[in-house]
Amino acid sequence: MQFPVTGWVRNEPDGTVMLEAQGAENDLDAFLAELRRKTSGLVEREVHAHVRTESDEHQFEIRRH
Repeated sequence: MQFPVTGWVRNEPDGTVMLEAQGAENDLDAFLAELRRKTSGLVEREVHAHVRTESDEHQFEIRRH
């Protein structure tokens, strides 16, 4: 799955998944639609929040605790 978005994803100790992504609105919409398609039936709910853009982000990464 290749999308022109940057950010990160991380599994939290309580079993939730935290994801931060940034990019053009249509790219983010496509990215999230593909995630929803691939995780269909596995996600109980989504919570969205707008956060400050990170100007020094250049990739999407998997973070670990």
